[in-house]
Amino acid sequence: MKNTHSIPTGLAPLDSALGGGLRPGTLTVIAGRPGMGMTSLALQIANHIASAARKKAWLYTGGAGERNPADVLGKLLRFRDSCVPIPFILCDGPHRSAAIIERELTDRPVSSVVIDELVSLAPNRPERYGNFSAALPAMAQELKHLARTLNVPVICNAHLSRDLEARVDPHPDMADFAYALPMGKAVDTVLLLYRSGYYDPFARQAQFEPAQITVAQRHGGEKTVSCRWDSRFLRFEEGER
Repeated sequence: MKNTHSIPTGLAPLDSALGGGLRPGTLTVIAGRPGMGMTSLALQIANHIASAARKKAWLYTGGAGERNPADVLGKLLRFRDSCVPIPFILCDGPHRSAAIIERELTDRPVSSVVIDELVSLAPNRPERYGNFSAALPAMAQELKHLARTLNVPVICNAHLSRDLEARVDPHPDMADFAYALPMGKAVDTVLLLYRSGYYDPFARQAQFEPAQITVAQRHGGEKTVSCRWDSRFLRFEEGER
């Protein structure tokens, strides 16, 4: 029987905006400018889900790209007790597609799937597309199919356009997401990240800085969650300081 209940993310205000948390069989995209905290939030959520379910999460770091897989797990160690085993199955092989991931995980129970960088993923039939943007709608459908087949949340990180930084108000919205990531209607939830310290060097000097997560769901409007970013442990926390 399919599990349809909401799974808490570990951030109460975010869970409230999501209607309880993330649902199995759904696709969530965390988007923002590079360095905004997408990887940290995805690891934080997947870590909480894995701990509650007592099943490891599957983490794809993108193989031979710019990101070192050890750096990704290093972020996880910053906000976990070092005595507790890391609840992730790490995959760093290049050019994985959703179909390949599905075959690898069919008989391997996991609590969630995390794609650290969408750009590192390959479409199931790459020869059909001339460029990455053209493949995005199909890739979103493939990730949604993966989520439904495994009956787990699939979380994917993606970058918004550099044009965002040239605006007077750099807070991202769904128009920015649609422009940079034309993924169609397969995405169930979008989490848009904003940290004031990303643009303000004085804010970065403090351990805590104000942060916002804009939640947009396919069957609902946009909601903004106020929280704070802990620069020491690289994680989002409830409340503001």
